[in-house]
Amino acid sequence: MTEAKNSLAEPRSPQVERRSQRLEIDNAYLTQQNAHLNKELSFTRYTINALKNIATQKDNALQDTRQELDRAYFRIRMLEMTLLRQQQQQQQQQQQQQQQHLHHHQHQQQQLQLQLQPQQQQQQQQPQKMFADLSGTGQPTRAEDNSGPMLINDADSSDDQELSEEDEDEETVVNGCRSSDIMSKLPLRVPVGVYEDHPVQQLTPDSPHSGHGAIMEYNV
Repeated sequence: MTEAKNSLAEPRSPQVERRSQRLEIDNAYLTQQNAHLNKELSFTRYTINALKNIATQKDNALQDTRQELDRAYFRIRMLEMTLLRQQQQQQQQQQQQQQQHLHHHQHQQQQLQLQLQPQQQQQQQQPQKMFADLSGTGQPTRAEDNSGPMLINDADSSDDQELSEEDEDEETVVNGCRSSDIMSKLPLRVPVGVYEDHPVQQLTPDSPHSGHGAIMEYNV
């Protein structure tokens, strides 16, 4: 014991003290570096965790975006199908409207033809009636087609009277014209008193004025 105490109490050499100081300095430096590395490690771990969180959020966002895109695509497809159905329905409606319009137009044309047929028949009957009334038969000619409508005589007496009066007026005018033509063609008669002082001469064929005398005698 005494020897150990004596050894401890012995003064250290300068080399030993330098080594101990060097070791203490190295220990302090290493401790400081260890603390700095621990800080960097913790920061790196924090950065890694942050990057992991960002990547996870990015993946979640991409997944959400993909789902939204799928939903949008599905909606677009549904809208496209709806538009196609609407277009088909509109085309069908337009075709039905065109067919209805065509049927309506044809029906109107048929009605117009049915309305015009009596007028055409009346227009065809009027000349036949006038011809029948003027001819005096009183019966218009029938159409060759027995299946068509039969002609009906007009029973209006006023029209017949007017036509008969017109016929009488035409006959009187014609007779007057004929009588005037006949009277204009006949020679004028000379009054009898003109030939009282001048007796008619009996002319012979040899006389030069036999022709004139014969005409005068004929006129008397």
